[in-house]
Amino acid sequence: MENTAGTDVEMIIDSPPVVSIPQKKGKSTPHLRTPPKKQKRTTPIDSIPTDGNTGRETSQIWDHFAKFIAKGGKRRAKCNYCVKHFAAETKTNGTSVLWSHLNDKCLKSPFRFVDRRQTTLKAVPIKVGGQENGTSSIEKVVYNVEDIRRAIAEFVIIDEQPFKVVEGEGFKKLMAKALPNFELPSRVTVARHCLKIYQEEKEKLKKLVKNQHICITSDTWTSLQNLTYMVVTAHWIDDEWNLQKKILNFFQTPDHKGETIAKGIEACLLDWEIENLFTVTLDNASANDSAIKHLKARIDDWKGVILRNEFLHVRCNAHILNIIVKEGLDEQIEPISRIRNAVKYVKSSASRFASFKSYVEKTKLDTHGLLSLDVETRWNSTYTMLETAVNFEKAFARMYVDDHNYRKYCLQSELKGYPTTNDWQLVKGFIKFLKIFYQSTLKFSGSLYVTSNIFFHEFFNVRSSILKYSCSEDLILIDMAGRMKVKFDKYWENIEKPENLNMLLFIAIVLDPRYKMRYVNFILSKAYGFLLGKLKADNVEGVLKRLYNHYNYSSIETFTNNIGDDTNMMGEVDDILHSQWEKHLEDEENIGKKSELDQYLMDNVEKPKDFNILTWWKASSNRYPTISKMARDVLSIPVSTVASESAFSTGGRILDSYRSSLSPKTVEALICTQQWIRSPSKEWKVQDYLEEVQKIEEVEKVDLFGEETEEEKKAAEERAAALKASGKKKESGLTDVCYR
Repeated sequence: MENTAGTDVEMIIDSPPVVSIPQKKGKSTPHLRTPPKKQKRTTPIDSIPTDGNTGRETSQIWDHFAKFIAKGGKRRAKCNYCVKHFAAETKTNGTSVLWSHLNDKCLKSPFRFVDRRQTTLKAVPIKVGGQENGTSSIEKVVYNVEDIRRAIAEFVIIDEQPFKVVEGEGFKKLMAKALPNFELPSRVTVARHCLKIYQEEKEKLKKLVKNQHICITSDTWTSLQNLTYMVVTAHWIDDEWNLQKKILNFFQTPDHKGETIAKGIEACLLDWEIENLFTVTLDNASANDSAIKHLKARIDDWKGVILRNEFLHVRCNAHILNIIVKEGLDEQIEPISRIRNAVKYVKSSASRFASFKSYVEKTKLDTHGLLSLDVETRWNSTYTMLETAVNFEKAFARMYVDDHNYRKYCLQSELKGYPTTNDWQLVKGFIKFLKIFYQSTLKFSGSLYVTSNIFFHEFFNVRSSILKYSCSEDLILIDMAGRMKVKFDKYWENIEKPENLNMLLFIAIVLDPRYKMRYVNFILSKAYGFLLGKLKADNVEGVLKRLYNHYNYSSIETFTNNIGDDTNMMGEVDDILHSQWEKHLEDEENIGKKSELDQYLMDNVEKPKDFNILTWWKASSNRYPTISKMARDVLSIPVSTVASESAFSTGGRILDSYRSSLSPKTVEALICTQQWIRSPSKEWKVQDYLEEVQKIEEVEKVDLFGEETEEEKKAAEERAAALKASGKKKESGLTDVCYR
């Protein structure tokens, strides 16, 4: 019976006791079942003559059948669960047929016999590294009611279904076919199951994050109901050197102030019993700078603090890139605007799009791209629009010659013109320039792989590109690059200041065995000159040594404390002094010898073709025990807040206008649990999506209407020519329907 503790059996008022239903002779051992409530019989039993027998029938079969008098005065027994009825004369008919129907034949009977011990075979996908590899193995599966109930709750959580889905007609039909004997839970029961799964998974996750150095990302969001939510996501590399990302909390917050954000992060860390906080990645809002100051003051005395939280704050580098590019595209660039107008014309109606497709065929363009219209305030969508539009340059030119409506549209626009050959050439230059920022943004936004060791490369790629285009022959590109450089210098140029750039992101490239400190020296001298580059490299190396000394000292202190704890338990105080003396002698002997850090830096760099940095450090952790601990923490630093921002797309779907009454605790449980239990997702790319849409449209054209024959195409062209000559509007035809 269900209670407030969240058990998974529904509340039944005046529930009958659990009874054992007698089985027909020859059947297997009877099962304990809970009979349903008695249904009303067509004719009350008390009014039916019983040939001398009085009172209630002794067999329990009559809890599931109702006696009635049929036409002709014969007694019949009707099943309470289906429409079938059977002869029920007291002297000539027994109950064996009724039992057989109830336990074996009635499809609607909740007591239909199921051997719960009977196993079935199931193909289970084989996963390698958390991903399915396309193969499967055969495993035995035993019918289990609790597993089914949990699976229904997980279905609601993962697929973002409303709780009432279990009471929907379609879901009931599905379950009636798949599991006719399973009693569906109510929406209230499913909600309780979801909260129960949340609590169970949270306890498991608490054990995983215990004693780990945690990097967190956080962001705030306002829902459709004008409520402010905050998300905190944890990132770390586990003992098996796998990168982990888990949402810890998704909760309401009264405002976006820095102190409020700091309190929210602190409360989250205390709730999860996390003391080893390594970094906090936030976007570039001024409130977040204030939040870091408040947070540092609150956790300054925590035992897991590293270098007095000097490198706690990491700015969202994807956000910084966005600011830099938007500054360059802030002013209207006429070539881009003219191409945007051309795309807008084609995308404005199905008939125009169909006409454009005909010009693509006439110009014999071998392209499968799909035109997309940008959102002017989002530069990445502008880049995607331009990248696809340049492939159709000839089609747009042909359309301007043949389509008088398009010519009229171009002449009446504010720019008074169509995309010229010079416009297309300029835009191709913009695409090359913007592609660097677009690819860097994608790399910074990754959440399934290490990003901290990528930052150094992308930082100098962006810097060199801005400097290169600042010396371009095109005045528009020079102006764009100049405005970008102002923003770049504001956020990134002074790498010595921790408030501008977290030096741990430079340390990450040193901890990549393919590059190390030699690569840093080389790049800095190329970028800033020998003298200034040497100063900056010395600063990087100084931070590296400070970090190494901290980890090295922490390892020694932990070792000594462990020895001290053991000897205190045994009462052997002399062993402590002896161990310390041996450590002192070891230190004296090591004077003049290379440290672990020096040895790592002097070893040759790795040059493998297929390199996985986490796999390499896992294999080398015994060789470099202290540096491997550094690498585990530094490589887990996320360089952007995209991992936290992605939770808001889930939150927006769950907190839609129809489910806005969900309590904050339920919302948190659904969003967190979904991310915890779902299979690892693959990286999502816009271009892949556009190509998929193109394929779907081509399939629909074939499947729904079949391929056009040459005769059909010719007939369609003749009809179009006739309609044009008569001054009538061109009929939609087949192509319009396909691309509507």
